[in-house]
Amino acid sequence: MTVLIGLSILDKSRLGIVHNPFSEDDKELGKTIFGSAEHGVFKVMSDYTKANDELLQRDIEYLEPFNVEEPDEDHSIKVAASLSHFSP
Repeated sequence: MTVLIGLSILDKSRLGIVHNPFSEDDKELGKTIFGSAEHGVFKVMSDYTKANDELLQRDIEYLEPFNVEEPDEDHSIKVAASLSHFSP
């Protein structure tokens, strides 16, 4: 399960968040990656075995950028979406 959130202002992507509440390997570990063009991208790990006050004191890790060129103004956008239900 993953939660994806994006923010667009005046038809420009401004902010993105990807939250994975748990990993396949360890159901008590999760991760959130968030970022913007102005501030870069960051990662926060979650260890759900810790108390709430410890979760609030997590370290935020800056992720090094990769070299990506800005797309042309007339570029096309492709979007993929999926939705899962646990009931018929």
